[in-house]
Amino acid sequence: MLANILGNSFQYDILSVVPYPMLLVGRNGEIIYMNERAKRFYQPLQKQRKLKHISSLVEPGYQRKWEEKVEEAVHSLKTMEIKLSFFFDPLKTYKVSITPYPIHNEVMIGMMVHKRKRKSLTLKKESPKPYHNVLQDEMKQELVAVKNLLESFIEDTSDAIMLVDDSGCILRVNQAFENLYGWKKEAVIGNDIITVFHDYKDEVAMLFNGVRNGESFKNVETIRYHANGTPLNVSITASPIKNGEGAIYGISSIIRDITDQKNTEELLRKSEKLAIIGQLAAGVAHEIRNPLTSLKGFLQLFHEMRMTNKDILQVMLGEIDRIEMITDEFLSLAKPHVTKFEYHFINDILQQVVKLGEIEGGLANVTIDTAFDSCRPIIYGDMNKLKQVFSNIMKNSIEAVDEKGIVSISTVMKEDSVSIFITDNGTGIEASRLKHMGEPFYSTKEKGTGLGLMISRKIIEEHEGDLVIASEIGKGTTVEIRLPACLSFQR
Repeated sequence: MLANILGNSFQYDILSVVPYPMLLVGRNGEIIYMNERAKRFYQPLQKQRKLKHISSLVEPGYQRKWEEKVEEAVHSLKTMEIKLSFFFDPLKTYKVSITPYPIHNEVMIGMMVHKRKRKSLTLKKESPKPYHNVLQDEMKQELVAVKNLLESFIEDTSDAIMLVDDSGCILRVNQAFENLYGWKKEAVIGNDIITVFHDYKDEVAMLFNGVRNGESFKNVETIRYHANGTPLNVSITASPIKNGEGAIYGISSIIRDITDQKNTEELLRKSEKLAIIGQLAAGVAHEIRNPLTSLKGFLQLFHEMRMTNKDILQVMLGEIDRIEMITDEFLSLAKPHVTKFEYHFINDILQQVVKLGEIEGGLANVTIDTAFDSCRPIIYGDMNKLKQVFSNIMKNSIEAVDEKGIVSISTVMKEDSVSIFITDNGTGIEASRLKHMGEPFYSTKEKGTGLGLMISRKIIEEHEGDLVIASEIGKGTTVEIRLPACLSFQR
């Protein structure tokens, strides 16, 4: 069955390698296909007009003859010959073969111009073999050549390739597949794809069902395991295989090992994090120096006056708390985090964050409203890091509103992405200050450091998303977080 699929998909490729100017023309004269030889042959005309109909090629005096030969060829289902003159050389006639050609359940006309210098396919009266048989033999040879080329591509590529039929049975894997997973071809071919990849059957089933329904996936990053248990970072591209009528008969999948790439990216992230920490060091020193100066002054005062004051001690404790907060946020940039990307329902993650936020909101007499998209969008990411982002922004929104304020959280699907909106009805942020949001140690809060929003932006960037803040004085602030959505996994 798979051979038939590939054969149907190469019909135009076969015509492209015929060594003569070749056209596919509808019975009404519309030009449907032109191979490279034909494009060069009719190039003088292409500079003058659009070649969409046979009337743009053939001299008017020959067009009626062409129509008659076409009808004769269609009714007899035989190759006919005719002499035609073309616009670019009206004083010269060319021998042309007109052959009925079935494509997609329709009869089209193959029109081939014979060049006098080439004799390999010239018809002679004494030729024992009809012309259309010669053409079929030539096409078969070209099909074999194309299939050999495809065979070479499948086996020689460094990416693992797997072909599956529409029922989920593995039809073929290449040598790179063996090398990647450590499984022998004999142990895989003929088995069900869910059985072979049983350790992650849910993810494989969602991918398979999505492709079987006509969707394609490009560079889906996930984790697989070698036969010896070694984890592999892989990128999967899967697409349906269709016949000429558009029906899906199978699925092709290309799996690329990106473990080294991921390791390199992790090193770059660590280097970038160290660079950020270096840039922040001066700012941290400045931020800590102010409360330390106050503490030093109060301690000197106590030493000289040999006395204590409850109010002054309270101020000192507040300054120490501020130093502790700054150092904690600063250290959060440096300490290692284990990243675990998995598929998650974004609504479920937000629901957990809202439950925690309702406690703080209740204490501040702030209402938290939710409106989640009914299609339950699915994203691919690190749940703990995303929780950190949503919790940080929701906390900011709660602190930005007065008593009896409202914070709204909603999700909206937008084509291939999902947007999370966190909106408050606070006083808003001035435009001059809004552009600096996310910079370290720049905050609209009295005791804020700005590090929380900066870390949140970094996490969203790691998830290939965007974080956008919009605000208007007197109307409040909206934070939109856009993340890629896994469309075929929606439930």
